[in-house]
Amino acid sequence: MSTDNNNNEAAAAAEKRPSHPLPPSEQLGLADNTKKTRDTGIYYINMYLSEMAPFGDDDIGSFDQVTPQHVEGDNLEKFISSFYCWLAKTAFRTIQNTWISTDKKLQYQKYAKQAIKDRFPRHHLFSDAYVDWHQDIVPAFRKQCDRSRQLDENINEVRKSHPLYPDVKDRGNPTAIRAKYLGTKIYDCRTVAMNLLKHVKDKNTAAGLSEFNTSRAATARGGEHALLRWDEGTFDPYYCAPDFDWPIIKQLDRQCMFFFCHLSLYMICPYFGWGVYFLFGGLRRDDATMGATKNFVYPHLHKIKRNGVAERMTKNIRLAIEEETLKKAYTSRSMRKGQMGAARMNRDLDLTEEYAHSGHHHPLMNSNAEGYIESNPAIAAPGALAAAGYMNCHMRPAPLGFHALGEDVFDTVQSLVTEMFTNDMPRLQVGGNLRPVVMICAARLVGAYNDLLHDLGVDHEVVRLIRLAAHRANVEDLRVPVGVGPRYHLVLKDWSKQITEKFTQENDQVSHDDPKVNEELLRKLIEKVNQLEASSAARDESDRTFQSAMDRITIQKEELTAKDEKIKQQDRQIKKLLNMLHAAQQSSPTPGSPIRHAQAPVDAARKHPLPVLDLDGENACEPASKKTKASTSAVGLPMNLDGVEDISTTKVGGITVSMELERMWKEEVLAKKSKELKGEEVLSKEVLFKRSHTSLHMHTAFKQSSEMAKYDAGMTIVALAVSDDDWKKLCGELESKEARNLFAKIEKETMLKAIEIERHIGEKVKEGSSSTVHSLGARLNGIKKYQKETNRRFNMDTYVHDKLGEKASKQGTLLRHFAGQGNKKKK
Repeated sequence: MSTDNNNNEAAAAAEKRPSHPLPPSEQLGLADNTKKTRDTGIYYINMYLSEMAPFGDDDIGSFDQVTPQHVEGDNLEKFISSFYCWLAKTAFRTIQNTWISTDKKLQYQKYAKQAIKDRFPRHHLFSDAYVDWHQDIVPAFRKQCDRSRQLDENINEVRKSHPLYPDVKDRGNPTAIRAKYLGTKIYDCRTVAMNLLKHVKDKNTAAGLSEFNTSRAATARGGEHALLRWDEGTFDPYYCAPDFDWPIIKQLDRQCMFFFCHLSLYMICPYFGWGVYFLFGGLRRDDATMGATKNFVYPHLHKIKRNGVAERMTKNIRLAIEEETLKKAYTSRSMRKGQMGAARMNRDLDLTEEYAHSGHHHPLMNSNAEGYIESNPAIAAPGALAAAGYMNCHMRPAPLGFHALGEDVFDTVQSLVTEMFTNDMPRLQVGGNLRPVVMICAARLVGAYNDLLHDLGVDHEVVRLIRLAAHRANVEDLRVPVGVGPRYHLVLKDWSKQITEKFTQENDQVSHDDPKVNEELLRKLIEKVNQLEASSAARDESDRTFQSAMDRITIQKEELTAKDEKIKQQDRQIKKLLNMLHAAQQSSPTPGSPIRHAQAPVDAARKHPLPVLDLDGENACEPASKKTKASTSAVGLPMNLDGVEDISTTKVGGITVSMELERMWKEEVLAKKSKELKGEEVLSKEVLFKRSHTSLHMHTAFKQSSEMAKYDAGMTIVALAVSDDDWKKLCGELESKEARNLFAKIEKETMLKAIEIERHIGEKVKEGSSSTVHSLGARLNGIKKYQKETNRRFNMDTYVHDKLGEKASKQGTLLRHFAGQGNKKKK
């Protein structure tokens, strides 16, 4: 009985204990990589279950909770179809903050399918009868992925990460740049590096240039250069280049990485970037603050977050982009795209060598076999040489070095390097295994000295530090000729030329084994020759244009000299005229009023005509003819003499009524006379034509040409035509525009008044006559002559008196006096 009781108690206790289902067992014999793919597929299935709840309200959020009952019949087919549709339409971000591509989704679809098959291996959906169903659903899945990317505004972009090729000009736009992008400005690594170099002023900006050049030469992913270490590198004696352990972040692996001096572009050379970085203290180390980061090439990057390293690179690249609309198209990925594109265009590289440098796996290689192949110099060097601009990527290169200068300056070179770089890294000091790296960097800087002077000028900070180091090291080379400027400057220029020429000579790109390399080299040489020929033709054309311009300048100079001589001759003639006028003034003894005093030399000049100055003719001193004297005014003098009137050059036949009224208005003739009146008195219109008044304000052209009578006659018609209101305006103050309108109105009314008088006496109307004062005077004289010949009772003088005398009671004393004289004449 006791035994039965114990068994019953144990069974009861077992029922009370909570049940804990065991986790799914792992399949034996699966590789770690296969397990990772299964986990990836299950990860996306779990995400689908938690977001979409395909089984209703069962609260199934994990694939482990899906039972065979859930997938009975065609439920599994519906489940897989809906999962594929969700996976194709949903946008997923990667760790690099980009969008998962269609190819990646196809991989995840395969992983998920295999995970479902492993969970339900005996389901009829995985039988041979449904093989076609699985095959047909894959193309549909791909189409849905592509369609979703096109419709998603966040994913669909015109172009992501424009490639930064090493040098677009070197390759030529037709080979490296698609025609659809030729309309916009194309940037390359050369442009970016030169911009970064121009902005170098301290250690931070110098590090930015060095980081850019290092990443470009390594075809690196953004941020990989932060893990580069000096203590994990050594110098390869065969390739004469440092061999670093380069970290491959994406694959958590390392590879052999070489850095070679760039064949033609100093600004994108990794050694130039390091040299500039070393100039600003890139090799200084403070053990108290740096700690474990002191062995890294760029220890300052370890104070930045992981994603911040790539963002720093992107920011530096965008500094060189001028167009704001293009800045977002260039990122740290642009260098990798451009360098891989340039490597693919290099005819001396095969796909294996290209991938060995970029850190990719060859798609045609067996992954298991690749695991046995270690990255080594022979595999890594060709890709690194292609990145350095080599067309013969299987040669043994030679770096820039001071060996081109000979052993005579060995001590001087060592002193120069010591002054240039402050070096706290034992591996890079004398005797260290990476000491050649420091020497190559120094040789790269000195070799680029002439180019730096041309591109940056002598005042740039990099050039200044190089010159300062040379000055402190007392650089001297007795083989360098004496010239103008500091001695160390002349030596640096000579050394720069020697080092560059030696480097080019030692790295001849002609290959005796590979005809493809020679073909590429020949193509490059032909391009250079064509460029030189075009440049020479352009220079010849420029020389011809310059010579033609010089000939025109010579002709113009001769013409100006002749004109200058003619002007001098005219000046002499003007002085003679002035002397003659002055003599005429002195010979007039008649005292009197200022008017008589001024009139005397003028009358004398009329009796004895002065020579008329013809500035364009040859006979500058010939006297004017009588006809010319009567029709034109005398030549104006360059200055006014005391007592001599300023003789106008205007002809009497060109002075219209409006012009004469405007002249009188500007000289305030009527306004001044009106101010002399008292009370309500109004200025008489006789001031326009009465000789006692007109002799004072008459236009000088009429005085000079003895046409004063016609002036008085013409202005008489003006006085008859002007209304009382307009006369008051003329005697008052007028605005410029108002005055011009009034003058034009009076001129029109004057012409109508002349026609009215001619019709009144029966004379033929001269409707085509001009509105000049001279013409009106002639018409009035013609009216008087016609009156005498026809013995008409009409008397012009009486008509004038009657028209102007009717207002005698309203006008001032001057008008009443005029009316009284008229009455006497009438009697």
